[in-house]
Amino acid sequence: MNLLTADVIFKGVKSGVANYTFNYLNFKSLFEGYQHVVNYSWNPKHINIETQGFNTSGSGADSKSNYLKLSQLVRLKSNIGNIGAKYDVEDNRLNYPLADSIAVSSVELNKYEIFVENPDSINLKYRLWHNVKHLSIPIQNRMTAYSITTEDGASLKLNRKIHSLNLSFYL
Repeated sequence: MNLLTADVIFKGVKSGVANYTFNYLNFKSLFEGYQHVVNYSWNPKHINIETQGFNTSGSGADSKSNYLKLSQLVRLKSNIGNIGAKYDVEDNRLNYPLADSIAVSSVELNKYEIFVENPDSINLKYRLWHNVKHLSIPIQNRMTAYSITTEDGASLKLNRKIHSLNLSFYL
């Protein structure tokens, strides 16, 4: 077995941090895989941008896999509240090249969200959101749009030193 890991961190002068990690794994002739991990955060006074993602790919004797997960957040901050948008993608595929087929467990999910929330400095936190999710699954050996769902919700969270209360409502 061979394992290699490399990690690089970049820190900005004021409010940014970026991190990249590379992993390589080799189990002789049975499996070989790569992973790339990225984290980025930029947080000046009135805006917050965060990116988190990874891509893992590998190949075995008769299969190839690829798993991608990415989350992107943009939040505009003020003393009276924050507004923001978030995008998440998850793409998990397993292919069998010799049979030219996609595994039925393969899935692709895209989620778009907008939200409003109070500033971080308040003990009673609220959040209102609306999101849309697009799901694709393998149908006749092709990734095909399967469903689109929406969700509206609200949450309240009260933080105290020895206890907390969380309430969430979904529409």
